[in-house]
Amino acid sequence: MELFWKAAAAALITSVLTLMLSKQQKDFAQLVSMAACAMGLGILAGFLEPVMDLLRQLQELGDLNEQMLIVLLKGVGIGLVAEIASMACADAGNGSLGKVLQMLCSGAILWLSVPVFQLLMNLVTQILGEV
Repeated sequence: MELFWKAAAAALITSVLTLMLSKQQKDFAQLVSMAACAMGLGILAGFLEPVMDLLRQLQELGDLNEQMLIVLLKGVGIGLVAEIASMACADAGNGSLGKVLQMLCSGAILWLSVPVFQLLMNLVTQILGEV
């Protein structure tokens, strides 16, 4: 967790630095900002590694369907990509396009979840048929 706080502090410092630099050297300010974003994504990858290990262990322990975990991870990935793209649109001054991207993300995740809902519906039907 200490790494998170360091990254958050670095992000705030980078924000102030790029704000000061953007008045004189806009290109350099963008480079500094991109470097900080790359650092943040690297730290994020490190945080996600134990989560992936845990999901693999849960899958093996519970004999879970691998496809269901893939759907879950794809949904998370779609949500993260949509959030980043939406923020980029808002930063570029096109907030309405960012909102459309968020709605598109919701629709894509629902579409992706259809097999999970079908499996759940079959399970409930099976359980009710036994009662």
